[in-house]
Amino acid sequence: MNEKKMSIYHEIHRLHRLGFNKSQIERKVGVNQDTVRKYLEKDFEEMTEGTYILQNRTKKMDPYADIILEWLKELRYFYYFQNQLIFQDIYFSV
Repeated sequence: MNEKKMSIYHEIHRLHRLGFNKSQIERKVGVNQDTVRKYLEKDFEEMTEGTYILQNRTKKMDPYADIILEWLKELRYFYYFQNQLIFQDIYFSV
């Protein structure tokens, strides 16, 4: 469960119980008024279920993670050797 979202959720509900209106809550918490409205409409079970689903869903890039990491490693080595060649050209070609 996303702790930041849940703390915002609890703070919004706490301020609402204290009698703050939506625009006051928005300014105090520092979130958009639509977020305040959305969080006030959700009960605790809906909020926890929603954050759990978001955390555990599969990402579109997951199947490609290994190949992307491999490419990044290759690029790192490429740039390292490229910089070495430039360094050698500048300082040792005199």
